[in-house]
Amino acid sequence: MENNHSKIFISIVSHGHDDMIRESGILEQVKNYKDVFLVVKNNKIHSSLNENDSECIYFINEHFNRGFGDNNNIVFNFCKNHLNMKEEDYFIVLNPDVLIDLNDVIKLCDSMRQNNEKAATINLYKDDLKNCL
Repeated sequence: MENNHSKIFISIVSHGHDDMIRESGILEQVKNYKDVFLVVKNNKIHSSLNENDSECIYFINEHFNRGFGDNNNIVFNFCKNHLNMKEEDYFIVLNPDVLIDLNDVIKLCDSMRQNNEKAATINLYKDDLKNCL
């Protein structure tokens, strides 16, 4: 990131999506960035995800069967309380089926910082007759 003081914290909630998360490549991509952290919140008791060889990937294996907001709030609080997430950092909520290159996430955060934007989301509207960005 251009701003060396900001970090990126990515939250993924898994409802048994272990293979999908592995195949997305996110686990390997995160290891290449010193200021990007991934927290996977397992919403089911049994998970085969276990990336203990990285200082940037964390798993929360408690508080199961929660809703979307509750799970991401658990991750947000974990990032604040255990990973020292600050107000100037970025918190990204990512579904397990989203395929994205982390370079694009970094570009998004850089753009948000430059434009002093505090929140962003994807455009979920799609019309076959209109090309949306």
